Amino acid sequence: MKKFYGIFLSLILLFLGACQGQEDMQFKIAFTEGGNIKVGEKVTLKGQAIGEVRDVSLDERNNVVVTVLIPKEHKQRVYRESIFSIQSPNG
Repeated sequence: MKKFYGIFLSLILLFLGACQGQEDMQFKIAFTEGGNIKVGEKVTLKGQAIGEVRDVSLDERNNVVVTVLIPKEHKQRVYRESIFSIQSPNG
């Protein structure tokens, strides 16, 4: 069985940059480990999809940089004071 990993929103969000206004929100998150994150995987909050992974890369310090897109209809659910974590769907 293929393992699936996604990005799940926790209580506190740390993001490097975000779009403003009525547009979709896209930003980058740096992790020390990537957990096999792949482009196209869902970003979820409390089990509901609110966005997707748009890009995965390494920075100069070998951190995994994940670019996520949150559509405008869900961006009110994401706060500057929240953080993302990487978890498997089973916990």
